[in-house]
Amino acid sequence: MKFYQYTLTGILALSLTSCEVETPDGRIPSEHAQQAQSYLGSYRGNIGEQSGTLSLSLLDTNRAIALFSNDVVANGCNSNIGQLESIDVNSSKETLKGANFSLSSDCIIAGDRINFSFRGNGKIVASYLKEIRREWRCHNLAQANTPRREPPHEPRPPDCGYENIHYYSTGTLNKIN
Repeated sequence: MKFYQYTLTGILALSLTSCEVETPDGRIPSEHAQQAQSYLGSYRGNIGEQSGTLSLSLLDTNRAIALFSNDVVANGCNSNIGQLESIDVNSSKETLKGANFSLSSDCIIAGDRINFSFRGNGKIVASYLKEIRREWRCHNLAQANTPRREPPHEPRPPDCGYENIHYYSTGTLNKIN
């Protein structure tokens, strides 16, 4: 499976360039409804190891609907994409960058939402939080072997400990109509 770890740098970069706008009752706010029209349609590709077709549509009340032709998480998990929870908007240009839908599954996954990030040229990157692992990590290893300037001039121990590491299942979908 494709698992990706988001680094602090990536999270900071995303938070500085976009903001999340809540969508009451799954409805896209009217000021972003026109932009959303360009992302409607069918997309083919994969989410994690699951291949299929994603259909994005709007009902007459600007309520967003996302349907995937296969089980999103894994075969037999009965996973479902639910209601639109929020949209991601570029804070400086007020342009639509993505959409976040609720995600439910009979299989164990760490997250409860799926993100569709609009990349232009008819591409969407989909991701959801697959699992959180508690792992032993060491930082500052380069500094750990350098002598200290103050006595007794012994090497510094590395900064080690358990950390919660987030792993995401991701995939790319391309527009087909």
